[in-house]
Amino acid sequence: CEILKNHPSIHGRLAHEDRPLYHFNLADKSLQKRLKQFFIQYDQEWAFTAEAILMPRFLHYFPDYEALFLLKKAHQALPQGGKLYLFEMLVDTEGYGGGLLDLNMLVESGGKLRTFEQFQRLLKQAGFFAHEVQNIKPHLQFIQGEKQ
Repeated sequence: CEILKNHPSIHGRLAHEDRPLYHFNLADKSLQKRLKQFFIQYDQEWAFTAEAILMPRFLHYFPDYEALFLLKKAHQALPQGGKLYLFEMLVDTEGYGGGLLDLNMLVESGGKLRTFEQFQRLLKQAGFFAHEVQNIKPHLQFIQGEKQ
């Protein structure tokens, strides 16, 4: 919603697997015409195209092979030069940051946290170039990928 507020010329689509997000409440009614929910099956062809795809705090729920599968689906939905925006907590390679959430993801879903280098490898395998990582908050980083 904040992106749409700050960029009045763009439209957003919120993709979910097989059920609406009931906790999703569009408080700013002026955005309703520009932000729509729709449903997809992650394992089937995605019937949409986009100039950019945001995956906020999403890929850590999946092991590498499933994350790669989803990244390849995103790649197919984007034009050449299309952008992929990831917001994830990265594993701290010099300390313990992310260790407990990494363990939680493994137990909860078979997923995992990753280092920036691990994300770069996954993104490259899916056909993206990962630019740089930026810190948004102490436990949230931003990675931009570009379709190659």
